[in-house]
This record gives sequence, C-alpha cells and structure tokens, in this order.
Amino acid sequence: MRVLAESKDLRDQLGRVGGEKVRKVYDWQVTVDRMLSIYRRVITSKGCLIHSIRFNRCANPQGGDVFVSS
Repeated sequence: MRVLAESKDLRDQLGRVGGEKVRKVYDWQVTVDRMLSIYRRVITSKGCLIHSIRFNRCANPQGGDVFVSS
C-alpha cells in the first residue's frame, strides 16, 4: 500500500490496466456471446433442441419430449 501511496505513475498504470480488464471481461456483448456459446454446448451435449424453457424440457430428435434435469 505504501508503494502505491508513494507512486502516482504506478497508481495510474494499475488504474488503466484494471479499467481495460473490466471493459474486456464484463463487456455486455462479450458476456452475451459467452453465454450463448455455453447454452449451445449444453444443448448439443444433451442431443436436443430447446422446446420450452418454461417447462424445463427440450424436443427429442427421436420424438417426444425429454425433461432436462436441473
């Protein structure tokens, strides 16, 4: 803490780097893209297409509905 208190340049650098990281990691479009990628992997791994999120089930490609465990 003392080093930070005594070094304006270091404080400025850490502030810039931290701000860049927050913008990169928490950018809304990046977050949405990451979520969609996860959803696609889960759906694909279950071998089904989403039928109804409301009822927590998906359409089975072989016919009928399959309930997805929580």
